[in-house]
Amino acid sequence: MEVLLTPERGFCLGVKRAVELAERVASEVRGSGRGVWTLGPLIHNRRVVQALEALGVRIARSVAELPPGDVLVLPSHGAGPEVVAAAEARGLRIEDATCPLVRKVQAAAKALLADGYQVVIVGQPHHVEVAAVVGWADGRAVVVEDAEQAGALPLAGRVAVVSQTTQRPERVAAVVDTLRGRGAEVRVEPTLCHVTSERQRETRELASKIDVLLVVGGRESANTQKLAEVGREMGRRVYHIEAAHEVEPSWFGKDDRVGIAAGTSTPDWITEEVVVRMKDIEPDSTVKQEEGEAKAPEAVQPEVPAAAGDVGPGARVT
Repeated sequence: MEVLLTPERGFCLGVKRAVELAERVASEVRGSGRGVWTLGPLIHNRRVVQALEALGVRIARSVAELPPGDVLVLPSHGAGPEVVAAAEARGLRIEDATCPLVRKVQAAAKALLADGYQVVIVGQPHHVEVAAVVGWADGRAVVVEDAEQAGALPLAGRVAVVSQTTQRPERVAAVVDTLRGRGAEVRVEPTLCHVTSERQRETRELASKIDVLLVVGGRESANTQKLAEVGREMGRRVYHIEAAHEVEPSWFGKDDRVGIAAGTSTPDWITEEVVVRMKDIEPDSTVKQEEGEAKAPEAVQPEVPAAAGDVGPGARVT
């Protein structure tokens, strides 16, 4: 069995910054009696969130349940202005871990609305990043997932298109083409993350050379989901996994070529565990990057004890 890895793996800069910020704040307040919180996960990777919880970074359901004086870390995918206002009114210390590119999308949506544009967001309507951008556009932005929805959208005057940072470029282009085809004056703000776009490109190239694709990352991670989409569209057997223990030997034939791609919220040590798991399944496997031999896996980060029920069912083939 041959195992091929995409050249780019590990945290993107925005995720790295968010995790390091949360770790620093947790260290600063340790022993002070003050808590450190996020509303929902800081990033969409369950095992990283568990590691942060072990350091004292806990998840809350609402600002109202947090004691005044505690610290609220805004997640990498952003938060709406109503969250910031509620935290300030509650007397919380706010630490903003929003990815700088996500903040750019928020600012663009707000400014475009003020300039009189009908703001259209290409993205997943229930994703936290998209919900926050809608909030910064005073709740008046419209979200579409694809060109078909854009074709049914009531248009009123000038239109400005922004996108969820992890969207696929071809999907955004299709929405823009549809809106222009309907005669709309369309302004496009470049808000796609070049890192996620590059990983999609690398995954497409990798998929052209393999039989099975393992996509490593949180199941709630939008950018990781897009990598799995690419593999499916290429006709490959795709397994979206969060951890090495989910990988089943029955997924592979002895002569299969297996590709491994990872989302931007997946740390290197999780991907390295998957590589080790593949070697356990087939000791004679060769492991390579698309451009030469991969480095041997580094020492794996110690396990954080899993919460009860944490190990879910194995990934499904799609």
